[in-house]
Amino acid sequence: MQSASKRNDSTLAGLAAVGMSIFAGVLRLLPHWPNFTPVGALGLFAGARLRFWQACTLPLVVMAVSDLLLWWAFGWKPFDPFVYASLLVSVALGRLFLKTGGLWRVPAVSAIASLQFFAVTNFGAWAGGDGSLYPKTLAGLGASYFAGLPFTGDWRVDGTQFFFGTVAGDLAYSVLFFGLYALILFVVERRKVGQPA
Repeated sequence: MQSASKRNDSTLAGLAAVGMSIFAGVLRLLPHWPNFTPVGALGLFAGARLRFWQACTLPLVVMAVSDLLLWWAFGWKPFDPFVYASLLVSVALGRLFLKTGGLWRVPAVSAIASLQFFAVTNFGAWAGGDGSLYPKTLAGLGASYFAGLPFTGDWRVDGTQFFFGTVAGDLAYSVLFFGLYALILFVVERRKVGQPA
């Protein structure tokens, strides 16, 4: 009986993750604040609720498909390896810290996921560039990180999307995804209790 219940939860998590993936992909294509998208939250949710290979694949597929569409529509350069690596780190964080435990952990792990996204992608801007924007020195690396901080300019234009986009987006969508899934589980359990034996 326990394994059947576990299978049902796994199927429900898979269906929820597919719905969340479609939602994340569509929102990434619509106008939004920089980095205020649900893809990082999808990585956390997938890591916590899906099999490892599914958890790794889902956010990467959402990014790849939406990257291709954005490249086609606007000419935006797709497939930043540092963004994709950061998504896999979010999957690992979800797997390590959100697989068990209460919903109270979600905001804290979401904040950690945002910080690692900032660290990985700003390192990528330095390491992957040609050195003209950020020289290949420690000072250049520091300048890359400084450019992403929220007090360096107009939040609507430059790298200040870290707090207004990444942190707020990861937090909002993580709470939404985990909260919605908890609500779905609650409703399913209540219906089971109400059914005749």
